[in-house]
Amino acid sequence: MSVENNLHEVKEKLAKDQNLLVSAFRLETFYKKYKKFIFIVFGLIVLFGIYQGIMIYQEHRTTTQANELMNTLYSKTATDEEKKHAEAILATIKPTLYDFYRYTQLQNLNPLQLKNDENLALLQQLSQSKNPLIAALASYQYASLSENLELLEHFNADVAPILRDRARFQAAYLYLQNNNMQKAHEILQSIQFNGNNQIVARMATLLRHYGVHTDMLSHTKVDATNKKD
Repeated sequence: MSVENNLHEVKEKLAKDQNLLVSAFRLETFYKKYKKFIFIVFGLIVLFGIYQGIMIYQEHRTTTQANELMNTLYSKTATDEEKKHAEAILATIKPTLYDFYRYTQLQNLNPLQLKNDENLALLQQLSQSKNPLIAALASYQYASLSENLELLEHFNADVAPILRDRARFQAAYLYLQNNNMQKAHEILQSIQFNGNNQIVARMATLLRHYGVHTDMLSHTKVDATNKKD
């Protein structure tokens, strides 16, 4: 029995060895056949890893430099020349952050200062910012200060939908000032109550009623004039 068991074990080992040899042979054949392809794939993986490392390092370096530039711009001890130099570099390495800085600087001005041509031009430029929020805020402020009816009436910003009703309310008010009651009422009627615009919606309702009364008053004056005639 022991001899039979030994023979059985030897057969099993030989079978395993044979399978290992077959697998090794297949692996060697596969390697020889696709050697170039394997090296290319491995090389691409290595290059991608290096590229990712470089990008992370550059992003970290740029962020650190941008923070230092912002500190310079907000510093009370920095000279005008140093700030201009910092602005020039920040505009190159972090344009969206530079837009944020310019927009916040404008908010330190009073409405009369904001209405001068230079600041209005800057707001108009910032309305094209790649930062959606800065673009929306600057666009709304430019339309409001310049009393641009076209921009106010058709204002739309996904990042700040609450500004849409505010802009349309201002457009309606300007139409009322221009005695275009019908257009004003159409816009005011479109401003409906929701969770974010309760104050504007109430003001729109009041202004709509005021416009109606103004319209009726003008007709009354016309009728009175006709009767006198």
